[in-house]
Formats: sequence, structure tokens, C-alpha cells
Amino acid sequence: MKHFFQWGDWQDYSIIKQINIFEFRSELPIGKENMEFLKKMETCNSISVHIRRGDYLKTDLIHIYGGICTSKYYREAIKFMEQEVEEPFFFFFSDDCLYVETEFADIRNKIIISHNRDDRSFFDMYLMAHAKNMILANSTFSCWAAYLNRTAKIIITPDRWVNTDFSKLEALPNEWIKIRV
Repeated sequence: MKHFFQWGDWQDYSIIKQINIFEFRSELPIGKENMEFLKKMETCNSISVHIRRGDYLKTDLIHIYGGICTSKYYREAIKFMEQEVEEPFFFFFSDDCLYVETEFADIRNKIIISHNRDDRSFFDMYLMAHAKNMILANSTFSCWAAYLNRTAKIIITPDRWVNTDFSKLEALPNEWIKIRV
């Protein structure tokens, strides 16, 4: 495969659908802990839940990204999954694990994956791309995990990704389930 450089908006589906999306290398050394999570995801009705907070809560970004993927959004998405997926098991990926532990303490069948940090954070995308179902954040990281996931049956996303006119881009494939936020 040749290497290439592409410039553009990497969450806009009108651009993504025009290219041949690559896959993760099969020989990628993901590490023992990630391999254990991957095996668990393959043997249950796995649902990845991506919750991005960190920089989205900063004063210079909150007016753009804030108030979209709220607790209410995640609760609606989780409820939908619980109705549609038999014995769902939730794999939470977040930059704010304390928030997840507190806000979603009532969810019994869950794991919070928090060990992939810094230069290993892309392994979260790798794991999310192997879930059988997905709940996305309004994040390019989430979006790419979904684009790279070849087997997800249900992908849930907010109906908009930003609080500006830029949200008119064709960022969401039609088959993804949109929750009004």
C-alpha cells in the first residue's frame, strides 16, 4: 500500500465515502491488557461508549462543543441499546473516568477502559472499532472508530456535532441512529 496525504475535514462523511478506508494492521502489537478487552468484546454483545469531556469543557471550546453529548444523550442511547441488544455489555472510553464512574454507577454490565493514555490512546480507537455496537461522542476520534468498525450493527450519534453553522456538514452516515440533542 502506498502512503498518502489527504487534506480535508476528517469527520465529514461526504469526503470519507469517496475514499477507500484503510484498516488497522492485523499484526498491530496491542498489548496484553488490550488483547483481554478485545477478547471480551468479541464474546459478548459489546457496546463501546465514547465520552469526551476534557478540552470540550474549556471556556474557549464549550460554546462550540458543549451541551451536546450530555448525560441525557448518553442515557437515551444506553436505554435504546438495552432495548435492542440482548444482554448488552458496555465498554466506556473517556478522558474523564471519574465522571463515568459517578454518572453511570447504576450500569451493572460495564468496564471503564482507562489505561490507554498519551501515545497509546489510539488503542482506544482500535478497541472501539471492534465493538459490536457503538455510542459515539461528537468527536472525530469517535467518528473514525465507527468508520473503521466493519461489523457494528447499531451506531448511535448525536444529531449534531457542534453548536455552530458548521454543523450542516454531512458528517453522519444515514444508517447511523441520531439522537436529538
